[in-house]
This record gives sequence, structure tokens and C-alpha cells, in this order.
Amino acid sequence: MKFGIVSKIIRWAAALFFGSTILAVVVYRFVPVYITPLMVIRCVQQVGEGKSITMHHSWKSLDEISRHLPVAVMASEDQRFLIHHGFDFGAIQKAAKRNARGAGRKLGASTISQQTAKNV
Repeated sequence: MKFGIVSKIIRWAAALFFGSTILAVVVYRFVPVYITPLMVIRCVQQVGEGKSITMHHSWKSLDEISRHLPVAVMASEDQRFLIHHGFDFGAIQKAAKRNARGAGRKLGASTISQQTAKNV
């Protein structure tokens, strides 16, 4: 009986989590992103270091920038993004195998999607 309740709670929590992430993507498709969690973290770090808060951010709509800029940004972060659409499973598997062997410095297969998740 208790296992059924716990299972149901876990399923609802997972559905709520994934639903909220999809909703956030849809909302940010139409609403400008004026501040991000990473920007807040940097401001808190500045206060912690006794500095005054400085944040340089100027949001521009896609209509106001070059049509080539979004692709250039994606290419600078993840050259294969347009091929794998978010997660380069081959690169992730390769990095995991290399890291499991303990061959020097740990490497990641960081994609734009993974960086975004890390910075949220």
C-alpha cells in the first residue's frame, strides 16, 4: 500500500518537473529573458566579495540582430547542434568512457542543452 502511494507521488513529481520545463521553454519563446538564474548568482557573488552589483545586459529581439547570429552562437558552443538537436549521445558516451578510464583531466560532452540545464 505504501509503495503504491510513493510510486504515485514520484510519477506526479516527474510529470510536474517535465511539464514545467516544457512550459518554461514555450513561455521563453515569446517572452524576453531579462534576467537568468546565473545572472542572479553572479550578483550574489559580487555582493559576497564586497563589490557593488554590476550587470551588463541588453536584450534584443531576433528581429533586431543578424539572421546569421543565432547559428553562429550555436556553432561556437556546439558545432553539431543542428545535427543532434540538443544531446550528442555519441560524444556523451565517448566522454563517459574516457572519464571511466581515468585518463587525465575529466572531459565533458557539453552541449547547449546541457549548459542551459547547468546554468538554470
